[in-house]
Amino acid sequence: INAEYGDCRLLIMGGSCSRDKGMEKSVSARLSELESTGDGENPSRAKAGRSKLEEARKLLNDGKYPEAANGMMNAATQFKLAQCYEPAGDTYQLASEVYIKLGERGKETEMYEEAAKCYQQSNPEKAVRLWSYVAETLKDQERTNHFKIAGTYDEMGFLEFEHPAKAAEHFGLAAKHWELDLKPQRMIDSTNAAARAKALDGKYPEAIEMLEKNGKMCNAKDRMKNSVYKHLFAAAYCRVASGEDTQRVRVALEGYADLDKVGIGQMGGFETVSYTHLRAHETPEHLVCRLLLEKKKNVSTGTLTVIINYIS
Repeated sequence: INAEYGDCRLLIMGGSCSRDKGMEKSVSARLSELESTGDGENPSRAKAGRSKLEEARKLLNDGKYPEAANGMMNAATQFKLAQCYEPAGDTYQLASEVYIKLGERGKETEMYEEAAKCYQQSNPEKAVRLWSYVAETLKDQERTNHFKIAGTYDEMGFLEFEHPAKAAEHFGLAAKHWELDLKPQRMIDSTNAAARAKALDGKYPEAIEMLEKNGKMCNAKDRMKNSVYKHLFAAAYCRVASGEDTQRVRVALEGYADLDKVGIGQMGGFETVSYTHLRAHETPEHLVCRLLLEKKKNVSTGTLTVIINYIS
């Protein structure tokens, strides 16, 4: 089965590990190219990496696949310590191809995870492609590891935040897997991140729906009641930023006040959502929302009441 994810072309094979001259030639050629890697921030580490690559290439050409894969992994580690992240990621990828030949799917996935972490420092687009492959591989395992899958989608979301629509999709998938892993707080965190991405993308109604759902969920769990406020305040701010009618904002806030019985916490990361838009379309009725954001202090239990009275 041939599967291609960006720059990584995989030959997924099972059964016994016979010599694969085609794979040896391809990987060996790429290892040879990587032996010209520069010194990075730590010349001695980079030199050690180049030396280990040369050793790994010789082992590979002798058909000693396990030793060659281990040598590539050690070389990649040295490159990473030298902050030569792109060559480190490339080397981890090559090691994964050898592990595929060996039928060690767990090590294959581990190498792609390490490669993705390296690319996060040098090539975010490539990192997202690899994380996507890792997520799909984890789903195919006999026992699905929702914890790792959710974490993978969160990583993709953070890397794609300059593309809010994609980021929201990744965070949404992360939230689903956190829920399947019975991690409600992590699910709420990922949903919040998805809502923020939606707001940045101008999809305010969807962001508001997510945030209100989080507020209600936290309100239903005693140990989460102290975070109800930040979800509801973020939802209110999205309503203001979207230009929603003042009367509708007031009604929504009255409903929030009924839910919020603790009233502590802050905006929690939403201070950047359409702030310019808010200032450009600010009305006297919305002024108090901006003032609260600018203070950036813990807000007392009476804050929602103040907002409602002010708007009234």
